[in-house]
Amino acid sequence: MPELNLKDLRRDFRLPELRLPEMSRDDIAKALGDARKELREVRKELADFRQDFEMPRVAVPTDMGKIADGAKEGAKQVADGARDNATQIAKEARKAA
Repeated sequence: MPELNLKDLRRDFRLPELRLPEMSRDDIAKALGDARKELREVRKELADFRQDFEMPRVAVPTDMGKIADGAKEGAKQVADGARDNATQIAKEARKAA
């Protein structure tokens, strides 16, 4: 099996140099101004979209108390049924023993 020498690999592997373009202060100011202008346009479009957007209407029952009472009654029925089932299982277990 051939041996790999990491030192040899590192010598051959070089990243290219990154060179940035020369920019003057005026070039930077112009680029920032253009970016700000584009940002203003995006914000305006977003504001226009928010004004035109209509939230869907959701029908909410007017009497939430009835819904809450129904939920409480349902929970009570489940608890009563579970208690009755546990009592019945205990009786059957005593008979079997």
